[in-house]
Amino acid sequence: MRKEKRITKDDFQLLLEKCKNNNRKAGMDLYHLFAHSIYNTCFRMINNSFEAENIMHESFLIVFKKINEFNGSQQEMLNYINKIAINKCLKLMKKKNIFTTLEDIHNEVSEDEIPYSYEPLLSVENIHNCLKKLPDGYRIIVGMHLVEKISFTEIAELLELKPSSVRSQYARGLEKLITHLKKIK
Repeated sequence: MRKEKRITKDDFQLLLEKCKNNNRKAGMDLYHLFAHSIYNTCFRMINNSFEAENIMHESFLIVFKKINEFNGSQQEMLNYINKIAINKCLKLMKKKNIFTTLEDIHNEVSEDEIPYSYEPLLSVENIHNCLKKLPDGYRIIVGMHLVEKISFTEIAELLELKPSSVRSQYARGLEKLITHLKKIK
């Protein structure tokens, strides 16, 4: 899969227009423009390459069905596809009951109690590998907040949890992530 690249605003608008006119090559170009990023988002959440790829493809199918309604920028398109993919990942995880244990959390954590210590010398690869080691609930919430930059309130809405439960899971997940990262050193 090719890495996402940025194109000029005018080039993106031209590509979008061609997609709206059912130009297959433009559709493939649009797909290749975002596929790497969307796949990574799905894989971080699901931790299964086959399911991540399926969700990525399904997300693009939705986008292409509604392409005529879209009039935004390249970044807005990325955000739009990402949101579709995240919602599809969450639906899959709910089907698998990944979040049932998250609903039983009694220890609430305030935002002030969340650890924010990061080691600047750690590689992205090490962080990604350590994220994969986290239990599903922690990995998903830490990934959504740290990587996808989704607020605790939005995560709580998506997962149908209390924001305090999300913060609690985030704090615990971040502690475990930091513990795994310290072992690498």
